[in-house]
Amino acid sequence: IAWITQDIRERITEGVPPHEIAVITKKNKTLDLIAKSLLSQSIPVSLSRSSDIFESEVIQMIRRILLFLDSLTV
Repeated sequence: IAWITQDIRERITEGVPPHEIAVITKKNKTLDLIAKSLLSQSIPVSLSRSSDIFESEVIQMIRRILLFLDSLTV
């Protein structure tokens, strides 16, 4: 988690606005740990848990494509 915080800090230092940086995690617990780390470094955080990105149509399509590609390597 420390490397994520460091990477975000470097991007902000390079001029990337914080509101243009997103962190997507599979579990909310991981997101909470990252948010805590960012806040400890005075990096602004806005959490959104209203939707499950893994249920979106686009993510499902990407998943099917990856599974198909993986099946070609067997």
